[in-house]
Amino acid sequence: MRKVFLMAALVLASTSGSNVCAMNEAVQEASLSELMPVKKTTKKTSKKKTTTKKTTAKKTTSSSTATSSAAASTPTSATTNSGYSAGSVVAGVLGGLLGGGTTTGSSSTGSSIISGILNNVIGSATFSQADLCAHTWKYSKPGCAFTSENLLAKAGGEIAASKIEEDLSKYYSKFGFSNSNTYFTFKTDGTFAAKIDGKSWNGTYTFDEKTHAIQLKGLLLSASGFATRTANGISLLFEQKKLLTLVKTLSKLNLTGSTTMSAVSSIVDNYDGVRIGFEMTK
Repeated sequence: MRKVFLMAALVLASTSGSNVCAMNEAVQEASLSELMPVKKTTKKTSKKKTTTKKTTAKKTTSSSTATSSAAASTPTSATTNSGYSAGSVVAGVLGGLLGGGTTTGSSSTGSSIISGILNNVIGSATFSQADLCAHTWKYSKPGCAFTSENLLAKAGGEIAASKIEEDLSKYYSKFGFSNSNTYFTFKTDGTFAAKIDGKSWNGTYTFDEKTHAIQLKGLLLSASGFATRTANGISLLFEQKKLLTLVKTLSKLNLTGSTTMSAVSSIVDNYDGVRIGFEMTK
């Protein structure tokens, strides 16, 4: 357009005899005409820029929303990761049981559970004849354990086992058991020496390291049961009838003692697979 107006200006100038005024007017008109499209273009460009800004703003908003969504989902991932890291608690629990664990609440709870299994399920921990012969084992408190974890759970778990031991302790005190008059010593040559309520019992024994079954044979009295490891020592456990026969024979209990034994039987008869006896420490 600019070229057209300039050409027209030249023509007018030639026709009027090189009239300078006409040429100036033509140039001015050309300039004004040229400026009009520029203004329109500027407006369009401005609109485009505005549109671009709006689009950018929308994209920014979308990005912010996406970022917020990602941020919202982050705690879930963190929780999942922390869940997987709970494996370290198990290590802490085992370490605590062996004397080198943490003292956090979860670790303490886990350690208590493992300790309960060791105490209340026969054969839940490895136990060798060498371990059995390592010390003279002295009476600590009534012992109670189940022949399997399923039977322990069926009975009510560790709470049931603790309740049995608590009830037994009332009657064991009447029997007169203490760490000075009730203890066992096992030797590697297969012999043992024991006292139950101060009454001596000597003989031979066999021990199965896989099942923890133990056979005790004396001159006049024999008994079969289990010797198993606990968190604090060992337990010597028997079927309640065998234990009571053992106690009755060695202690020569009177009528009052027989009544106590009947009470012990009534406690144990309520549970399947339970074995009772002595929990012992070195």
